[in-house]
Amino acid sequence: MYAPTEAKSRKEFFLNLYPDIHGPNMILCGDFNSVLSTSDRISKKLDDMSDALNMLIRMANLCEPEGSKQFTYQHPLLNDRKSQIDYFFLSQSIVSKWKHQVCFCAFSDYQAIVLFPVCNAQGSGLWCLSNDLLKNLKYFSSICAAIRKFSHND
Repeated sequence: MYAPTEAKSRKEFFLNLYPDIHGPNMILCGDFNSVLSTSDRISKKLDDMSDALNMLIRMANLCEPEGSKQFTYQHPLLNDRKSQIDYFFLSQSIVSKWKHQVCFCAFSDYQAIVLFPVCNAQGSGLWCLSNDLLKNLKYFSSICAAIRKFSHND
């Protein structure tokens, strides 16, 4: 989701979002254009939008996964302007099954955020792609086409 950048619209957005985000296995993610706490912004300023976002997260019984306290935005010219405004929020029942990572993005002032499952090895090890699939011409061609399509969708 992408929260509005204008403060009044963003506060209304957070308050109106609650009826749509309840359930035992909820994942809510996106650019919230707000911080949760003073530790999420270098300037240490909070506003009404932070209160509205925190209320939304509490009411929906959501929380952040492990490893999520990292800045996701940095002003391209001012190193002292950093914040975390991009989040993953998960239901309490599933949060322990997921980890969060911020990944460097060279072509943007925002960093990518990635949510991935916590893997507990079962049996003889983790699943991996069979190299035999890469020998299958139809499979190989479909992967190449997907990569070309992705790389040309700028």
